[in-house]
Amino acid sequence: MFQNNQSLEKFFLGSLIKEINEESKNSEETRITISNVNFNKNLEKNSENNLNKNSNDISSLNYITKEEIFNYLSKQKTGILLQNKIKEMNNEEIAFILNELKGFFSKIMKDKNGNYFTKDLFKLCNFQQRLNILKEISKDFISLSIHHFSTHPIQTLIELCKNDEEYKIINSVFFDNKNFLLLCLNSNGSFVIQKIISIIPKNKREVINNLLIKNFKILVCDMYGVCILKKFIIFSKNIFQKVIFCFFKDFEKICEDKYGNYFIQFILELYWDKKEIIWIKNSIIRNFLNFSINQYASHVCEAYINLCTLQEKKLLLKYLVENGIYYILLNNVYGLFVIGKLNCCKSNQNLS
Repeated sequence: MFQNNQSLEKFFLGSLIKEINEESKNSEETRITISNVNFNKNLEKNSENNLNKNSNDISSLNYITKEEIFNYLSKQKTGILLQNKIKEMNNEEIAFILNELKGFFSKIMKDKNGNYFTKDLFKLCNFQQRLNILKEISKDFISLSIHHFSTHPIQTLIELCKNDEEYKIINSVFFDNKNFLLLCLNSNGSFVIQKIISIIPKNKREVINNLLIKNFKILVCDMYGVCILKKFIIFSKNIFQKVIFCFFKDFEKICEDKYGNYFIQFILELYWDKKEIIWIKNSIIRNFLNFSINQYASHVCEAYINLCTLQEKKLLLKYLVENGIYYILLNNVYGLFVIGKLNCCKSNQNLS
């Protein structure tokens, strides 16, 4: 459509500004005026030949700076118009826009309206264009990930990753354990880590895998960290033995933790029939009294009962009665819920 980048630049921005002016002409805030330009005349001469013949008219269009583009993107009406416009662009036009925004992506991604534009723009990029963007924003990756708005385009970029070079850049961001924890323990950053775990193949995120294991004790007792570990277990089952080693010594402490108990419940549900967690089952029985009267560990006992077979429930009830644990639990506010699970089983499934 265009013979050279110069004509593309002037024609595209001129027509785009005209469209924005027409759509938002009743709003002084979003009105964009370019002096001494008759857009109607220029747009009537829209063909390639007319564009070349009227190069003098086209050259009268003012250049638009990156700051001006950012101002358009940061306003809701003009931002939506630009967002819709890029969906109609060809590869050449996309390349031009990317060139114009070079060095400005971090700022646009953090904007309330601009982040939507970058999400759509990233989806239209080819591999090399995505790679260039990743390289540009890598220095700001942590701050972008924890930001309320820019976390969304960051996650979109991760979803689009398909190449080793892209994986390498993402891994390189986590050279600092402090920054890694900052991301994991943040409400927005934790979703970025989960996205990385679910999208990037486990053998391509060695740095992150090692950091997760290294920081297991911190993460398992955090409301965001425990969600990351659950995702990690699902997508990294081949290294489950390493994870088990992480909490073997602190099993009781994790069970009694406000968030750690959810992780143990998750492990029970996911690996109930696996021999790797036999020691977990035995530990629950051995600590059944202490766990049952604890506000958080009692949930682990309830989860254990729910997963037991009919015969296992009979044996557990017998063990509790014979050792006097059953009657102790009847006098505890949390133990009552645990006994309630067994009594329910007893009445409904004839466990007596």
